[in-house]
Amino acid sequence: MNKILLILMLFFLLPIVSSFGVTPAQRIFDYQPGTEQKYSFEIINSESKNVNLVILPQGELNQSISLSNYSISFTPQVSSVNIEYSVKIPSGLTPGRHSADILVMEIPDTSSGTTYIGSIVGIVTKIVLDVP
Repeated sequence: MNKILLILMLFFLLPIVSSFGVTPAQRIFDYQPGTEQKYSFEIINSESKNVNLVILPQGELNQSISLSNYSISFTPQVSSVNIEYSVKIPSGLTPGRHSADILVMEIPDTSSGTTYIGSIVGIVTKIVLDVP
């Protein structure tokens, strides 16, 4: 009985959870020490609503990532935004895969002055560096 109730609750909450998306989900590139590589990703306002987002690099290579914007405010008229970023490839990395995440997280609207109780949506685009 409790499992059915939990599934029903998740089913009804699912449509309100995803209000934005990120593409591409992952970018893999080869190791070229001492270079700086520039890329971009797109944040999509899939429900055409007002959303405030913060963008944060995380993970092992987070100090190597520079973003063009660290926050965005979507309105219903704006369907998507391109965010450019650069990755400075550090020298001396050990062989294998090294990664960093760029976290795009919704900021709750607290302008009404009331207490906010709820969940915060966050999506990640992953950067993977292959070191031979």
